[in-house]
Amino acid sequence: MVGRIAALGETNDLLIKSHWRTASLREILVREFAPYDLYRFDLDGPNIECPSSIAVLLALVVHEMTTNASKYGALSNITGHISVTWKTHNNRFELEWLELGGPKPNEPSRYGFGTKLLQTGLSQFNGSAKIFFEPSGARIALALDFPQEIQSISLDDLHHNIQAV
Repeated sequence: MVGRIAALGETNDLLIKSHWRTASLREILVREFAPYDLYRFDLDGPNIECPSSIAVLLALVVHEMTTNASKYGALSNITGHISVTWKTHNNRFELEWLELGGPKPNEPSRYGFGTKLLQTGLSQFNGSAKIFFEPSGARIALALDFPQEIQSISLDDLHHNIQAV
């Protein structure tokens, strides 16, 4: 638990170093995955500098997906692993999260914080999320628009965004 909370704080550190302008997507992922042994993750995508508002959102979303994978999915056993791929085209960002080697996922009877975070957070950026419960593992496809200009998010805005979720 402490490792997961520390990992989320690492994104904050990345943003502080850039004066709240950008953070590397790959660094966000590596820091979020560190508590679970990085060999369990396959990362494939270009180097992307995320505007601060998107970096914070993606860190929260990845943190939630990783937490769920550790409780119910590929990270809940010693053989599972996760593949994360991403790409951009124009200002559209797409990410796919694929869990393999874990228990067969069951569609939940109710959706909680993570689903609300995906829906609310991504909608700010004309985004969407699709969740698939396949026999091989959960698959999540995210898409969102990057803003034309990189903008900083104030601490007050960040607090407001988190409370809204």
